[in-house]
Amino acid sequence: MPPERNDINLDKANKSDQTPLLFTARNGHEGVVPKLLARDDVNPDQVDQLGETPLFLDVRNGREGIVRMLLGRDDISPDKANKWNQTPLSFVAMNGHVGIVRMLLEWSEVNPDKENQRGDNSVLAGCR
Repeated sequence: MPPERNDINLDKANKSDQTPLLFTARNGHEGVVPKLLARDDVNPDQVDQLGETPLFLDVRNGREGIVRMLLGRDDISPDKANKWNQTPLSFVAMNGHVGIVRMLLEWSEVNPDKENQRGDNSVLAGCR
């Protein structure tokens, strides 16, 4: 991906509302994510059809490096829930990625008591 090309829409979504950043986040392409994030025309908080953001996808997959890159920005919502009202924190607590749990809890915007569709907060989700 040549960074000097400005005539390519790198934020174009497919029919599932997935953008290049969502794909690279989902697939853990740590070398491509910072190049996309460096562009002003790429939305780092874009949601797909499931309501999941690049942060959510990397939290799910335990990719601490990309999570750290995304949390280093001021234009993401670290507590944005997907369509089942799962937040990145509740999902990562359920999957046991302790390092990412700690990173998310450093954000005042992250509400550990936010309930998912089942009525579980992050602590209950982590106990499942």
